[in-house]
Parts: sequence; C-alpha cells; structure tokens
Amino acid sequence: MGSRRTGDGVENVYAAAQAWVDRCLRRDDSLFTPGEAIWTPRWLGELRGRFLDQPGVPGNSFYIKLEQQLAGSLEEVYQLMGEVLYVHFLLISPDAMRGGTKVDRISQVLGWAPSPVSVPSGLTDALMWGITNPGEGYGTHRPNMLAFTIKFTEQWKEAESEKRDQLIKEPWEFRQFAAEINLRNGTMNNRSISTARSRRALLHLIFPDTFEAIVSAKHKDRIAKTFEEYVTEPTDDIDRKLQQIRPHLEAKYGNGINFY
Repeated sequence: MGSRRTGDGVENVYAAAQAWVDRCLRRDDSLFTPGEAIWTPRWLGELRGRFLDQPGVPGNSFYIKLEQQLAGSLEEVYQLMGEVLYVHFLLISPDAMRGGTKVDRISQVLGWAPSPVSVPSGLTDALMWGITNPGEGYGTHRPNMLAFTIKFTEQWKEAESEKRDQLIKEPWEFRQFAAEINLRNGTMNNRSISTARSRRALLHLIFPDTFEAIVSAKHKDRIAKTFEEYVTEPTDDIDRKLQQIRPHLEAKYGNGINFY
C-alpha cells in the first residue's frame, strides 16, 4: 500500500480525490453536480480574478472577505469556490477540523449563490474522516492554499490534453509540473512557502502510493534524518528518501505505518 493511509473511513477520502481527478482534471465536470461544466477555464479564470486578484477589505475574517470578493458572481463561480474548498478540506483529519465544520463552511459559500447547490451525501462522508493533521499553517494560510489549487487547475487546463494524460500517470512528472506553477499576481507575490503545503497535500491525494501524507517540509526532513541509515541510494530528493525508508520500517512494524 505504500504511503496510502488505511482504516477509519479514509478510503472515502481517496475515492473523493479520485472523483475530482476523473471529473475535474480529466474533464471540465463538477464534483457536486456531475454533468455540469464547472471546472472550466472560463470559471477558473472568473474565480481567480475575484479571489486572487482582489484582496478584500483588510481586517475582515476569511469568509467575510470571500463573500465580498465573490459578490455579484454567477452561480458557477460560487459552486466552483465551494468545490475548491471541498478539495482543500479533504486531507484534514477530524482532530484538526470536524467534518461537520467542513460541510458547514462549504455550504455557507454555496449558500451565497442565487440558487445554491449542496454537497452530495456521498461526498460528505469523506469530509468526516480526512487523512492527517496538516498543522496550524494549513488554516492560517488558507487563502494561499486555495489560491494554489485555483492557479494549479487553471494552468493544468492550459496544457495539451496529451500532456495532461501523461502527467496524471507519472507522479514524478506531475510533481515537477505542480512545482512550476506560476503564483505571481496581486495577492500571491512571494508566497511559495505558504502554498507549498497545499502542493504536498495535492500530491498525496492524487498519488497516495507515492507521496506521503505530510505537508511540512521540516517534518519530512526530520524523518529522513532520523532514519537515514535506510537510505541506501543517496539522493537529495526528500520524497525518494522517504520511499526508501518506508519498506524497512514496514518490515519491522507492519504495512501502512504512520511516520507520526
């Protein structure tokens, strides 16, 4: 199973992540209303313009700012923002954010639309579980985490279909593509550190058998240093180091071990 987590309903999380890949990355479909074009270049561009390119009123909470930023949007933009939030929340385990809170926050955003949709019951199950506690920074920098998902998907849609088909099958090439996403605009200049957690979360959700469910670079580095005796093929690539370490620990402690 590699780095894929098991038990406690996490299979629902991976199934939801795969649904996002199949419907929204491979196509322009929707998570909440399958058959409707929501993850399209048009709506991603609209959302980027409202959310990334205008910062909102300083001092207001995230959701107050977000409501101001999205005010007057078409329904598709509200729904897309709700689905972006859904993907963002997928990784977060209940000890960091309750499933009911995740549903409430997404429903709040969807409710701003003139004719709001709701999160399908089959998808709410995944929000009840999550995979890991990504740390305080994942919430503190939530605007940047969401901005990464929007920018990543927008630039993903710009790639040729053959290129996308190749990337979705090759985790290391996909990682390189995600690392090269251009985040620079009015609100995202020099935010690479605060968006890296979102990139690492995305890598695990899409390739759970290759990349660990660890969003902190410092934590990955500490783990690699602690078990460096198991790194038999020298490399500077932290993810490849962890790949070498895991089999040795699983041989000792059993499959599916959690580094934490």
